[in-house]
Amino acid sequence: MSGDSFSELIKTEKEAADIIKTAKDARRQIMKDSERSLEKEIEQYKVEEQNRIRSEQQAADANDGDKGKEGEAETSDKIKDIQAKTNANTKTMVKTLLDMVTTV
Repeated sequence: MSGDSFSELIKTEKEAADIIKTAKDARRQIMKDSERSLEKEIEQYKVEEQNRIRSEQQAADANDGDKGKEGEAETSDKIKDIQAKTNANTKTMVKTLLDMVTTV
């Protein structure tokens, strides 16, 4: 009987070791699957963020382009206004300067 008990004990210990090994293997596989899943989520998030940043940058660049065109148009208008005023006052300024120089 003691021989049967001993072999029964060894058999039970082997079954317990197999159960523990199976549980560890399952846990290891779950960890690997979780890691792969997280890596995919991180990569997807990274791509989404890069796309968001790229679209925001493009929108900002488009706004800068519009502002640049508005600024160029405004500057051109101011230059034309100054040239018109200068042309209108040139004769008066030349006459005034000549009067001042010739009057001593």
